[in-house]
Amino acid sequence: MNKEYESSRSTRELIINKINPKITEVLLARERTILAKQRVKLSQINTAVAVAALGFAVIRFFESSNFYNIMVPIGIILVAIATIVIIHSVKRYKIYSAKISKLKRFRGHSHNLYFAELLSPEIKN
Repeated sequence: MNKEYESSRSTRELIINKINPKITEVLLARERTILAKQRVKLSQINTAVAVAALGFAVIRFFESSNFYNIMVPIGIILVAIATIVIIHSVKRYKIYSAKISKLKRFRGHSHNLYFAELLSPEIKN
């Protein structure tokens, strides 16, 4: 280990990393996982907005057609499904954002996160 790097780290952090040298990798993996989940929820919101737009387009396109009675319920169902997906994805996105903010509070201090993780079950996935 580099002497300059070693002197900048706290004694407690060095002890924890000697006990479990993989802790930093585990913590970074957890943060990557939460960020990946956030990206998935954002893409679900994006797709749901596109499905809602498709539902409105179906209703509007077949407005003066013989298929109006068939296509309006299909358009309404598309909009309803998109609304449900958007609501669910926004709720989950907020949960993942809260988890990231908790992890950021301890960034750079893996020993604090290690002990906070032992005491606080809500940080865990």
